[in-house]
Amino acid sequence: IRKAGSLFITSCLYSLFLSRKTKEWAIRKKGKKLQLSRTAKPRKDHTDVDIFDAVTKGNLSELEKTLKDNDINKLNPSSETLLHVAAANGHATVMEYLISKGKTPLHLAAQNNHSHIVKILVEEEARSYKNQHNFLHMAALKDESSLAKMLLKAGASIDGKDEKGQPPLSHAVSHGSENTAKVLLEAGASVDSNITETFVTPLHIASQKGSTDAAQQLLYHKAHVNVKDKQLKSPLHFAAERGDRTVVEILDSPAAQYDCNYARAGRIKLAIKGGHGETSVL
Repeated sequence: IRKAGSLFITSCLYSLFLSRKTKEWAIRKKGKKLQLSRTAKPRKDHTDVDIFDAVTKGNLSELEKTLKDNDINKLNPSSETLLHVAAANGHATVMEYLISKGKTPLHLAAQNNHSHIVKILVEEEARSYKNQHNFLHMAALKDESSLAKMLLKAGASIDGKDEKGQPPLSHAVSHGSENTAKVLLEAGASVDSNITETFVTPLHIASQKGSTDAAQQLLYHKAHVNVKDKQLKSPLHFAAERGDRTVVEILDSPAAQYDCNYARAGRIKLAIKGGHGETSVL
């Protein structure tokens, strides 16, 4: 009996020992898992890929959605920012949106009058991004005339064209950036520099947009009135098609005809019908 009792007690003690060890082992295992979960690197968020994909494709609506959950200064594997990618793919609208959401190194350098930094950025741009949307195009789009002056002083190409063959002056006129257009013209921008594929000049654009101030500035700097685009239309045709009496009169004035002799042939007259301007070509 004593022997049986002794075996029973030993068995109980052994079971208790195993139970305690099992619990300790379980606790250690759990702690190890918890520690691993805390130190493990988080998986890459799918939005990291989506946001660069949206910028590459020029998908502004998708960018607006994904940017809420991302850092605007995020870098891709090539150490490029979203703005770099937008510029490389020629997406001007996306660039404008990104710039409106944060300041670029160029803006910060210009804002703090660090002309030597601006010069470095302009030189690097000239080496790496030929025939692409550049800093001066951006300044023209946003009518940042002070930035345009600094860029020109730093050596930016005044007539450099983007992917669509459009020079800064065309961008300035097209977006109503009158101050920057004035800076470019006074700095010697080619007044008749056309868009490569369409042959449209800044004066064509001013006429099409009804921009009287821009038209007058261009004429003051000797823009050619009778220049033709790819469809053989002059700036006068553009204004006449819109029924714009003011621009037609500016373009058809004696002062604007210094370089051509219309001899009344092909002159555009403005007739008023039904209370609105309508044009006819004679």
